[in-house]
Amino acid sequence: MDRVHALAAARRYDVAAPTAPYTPTSPAPKPPAPPPLTARQTECLAKLRAWRCRDRVDAALILLGWAATRPGADVLPPMYEALAAGATIGEVSAVLRDHWNADDQSPG
Repeated sequence: MDRVHALAAARRYDVAAPTAPYTPTSPAPKPPAPPPLTARQTECLAKLRAWRCRDRVDAALILLGWAATRPGADVLPPMYEALAAGATIGEVSAVLRDHWNADDQSPG
């Protein structure tokens, strides 16, 4: 009995006996891809842009860009504010891409 099973027995845990190691025979089949969601996504994006306050989004994105240019600055709070204001992930990514080197994604 190996050490784990000896400990389990001493503490009265019910542990199954060890079995043969797992050896994969073939990869599991991938599920079929869902149908394209572009129409629904476009509709949701249009609703978001109609609902949000554009001035608040622009101000939050400017603050995010400012934080991205400061070495050692924390970009998460302004990123959170931008997303809370209704900015999309694409808009936030574009701001960060503009201010950071797109090759290595590091600030500065």
